[in-house]
Amino acid sequence: MEQACNIKVPTKKLKKFEKEYQTLRESQLQQEDPIDRYQRENRRLQEATMRLEQENDDLAHELVTSKIALRNDLDQVTTIFHM
Repeated sequence: MEQACNIKVPTKKLKKFEKEYQTLRESQLQQEDPIDRYQRENRRLQEATMRLEQENDDLAHELVTSKIALRNDLDQVTTIFHM
């Protein structure tokens, strides 16, 4: 394992391997059953949607919390100046 980690691979070779991998992966995807491909893509999109909805909920909660805090701060300042 240590020897494998110590092997230096030139950048040109890495780019070549990457291109070969992408070509191979693309040909595999084209041979794949369209239904399987669409189901996988659908799952990926559903996961992305769920993640974005959670992010939206978190941001909405943060916004409401900060608005309440700002309102409380404003009320305190107003109370101090009216004394």
